[in-house]
Amino acid sequence: MRGDGLPEGWVREYEGRHGAEFYHEARNLTVSVLPRYDSPAGRASAMTPAGYTVRVHRLFSSDFAVPLTVGTTTTFGAAKELATEYMEQFSTEFVRKGGPNETVIIEALSAVADYSDDLLVSVVQSRTGWGLAGVAHCTPASVEVVYREDDLTLSQSEATGLYEAVRDGAVATAGSDRPVGTLTTTEAGTVVWLTPDGDPEAGTLFLFAPDTPLSVPAFFEDTADLLRGRPGQRAR
Repeated sequence: MRGDGLPEGWVREYEGRHGAEFYHEARNLTVSVLPRYDSPAGRASAMTPAGYTVRVHRLFSSDFAVPLTVGTTTTFGAAKELATEYMEQFSTEFVRKGGPNETVIIEALSAVADYSDDLLVSVVQSRTGWGLAGVAHCTPASVEVVYREDDLTLSQSEATGLYEAVRDGAVATAGSDRPVGTLTTTEAGTVVWLTPDGDPEAGTLFLFAPDTPLSVPAFFEDTADLLRGRPGQRAR
């Protein structure tokens, strides 16, 4: 931590009564503390925020960037602490990995942010552009579709059928050397099946457009790490 209270490599862009923004010296991403107001009426400057949101911006590309929510707080001080925690974690991973690559940003986020399906979808969209068509959490007891690009993608019945296919394949090849994920090309698109807890019958299914760029195995490992923070998953 430097004399200005910021982790190594970070610069304060501005800080006011109800907001702040910090950027990494390499200009590869920014962290913002943003006020939230319950009432849509009135001037923001005349209202007291109901809470604060900490977001990470410009993660992987200046051409496509989905803001990611690190967390929400009720006070400005707590929001700044959360923002600092993320920046510290990023700086640690930056030094350890030798640069601001995707793994650094994801690992820092996974270590600090509370899991949400919205966060998962935003991270995957940031890494793959607009190719994500649907996401479903699957177990033998239930198939829960948590994201659909539109009404034509990943219906409940389609998700169930894809799950049954990838599950059967994963169970058949289960072993000590089984990877955390599999990739299958289907008529519906590219299907990625991730099993972060090692159970071949329980995991998360992702459906992508056929031409979606996927960096394997980095995408498998980083996304599985994020999924391990999902409530109900086994302890890391």
